[in-house]
Amino acid sequence: MIALASMMFAVGGAAGCSQLPFHDESYEARIPEALEQAELGISAAWADVGLSDFVEALHVGGTLDAAEDANEAVSPRLVSEVIDVVLSNTPPPSTYLELSFRDSEDTLIDLGSTLQQFDVPVRSDGSISMEDTESIAKDAQR
Repeated sequence: MIALASMMFAVGGAAGCSQLPFHDESYEARIPEALEQAELGISAAWADVGLSDFVEALHVGGTLDAAEDANEAVSPRLVSEVIDVVLSNTPPPSTYLELSFRDSEDTLIDLGSTLQQFDVPVRSDGSISMEDTESIAKDAQR
């Protein structure tokens, strides 16, 4: 009996740690499609949700077609427009947003200096809180 209870706990505990809470996965197509249609110069866009420090983080990215060099700075305006598109397309419940862009050579572009210009805390993984994304989007609409 104890062995059975231990096994059930082990299986249930392992499953609970590896699975994200259920949510509508239509964002995986909706957000990338909206980014590509927004005429921001983004192609091969994607969106997914993962765990970051035991909380859900929305990861959004794509290729910046005009970026020929990963060292090129991304404008704060572009980042705020991307955030606005993401928030306007019913993202899944998440605590953080992490943006990830690549240049035309498929090299990751560092967004750290751009995010610092918004004067919001940036986590070590490069993500920002969803509350901060909402304030960035509101500021951009003014």
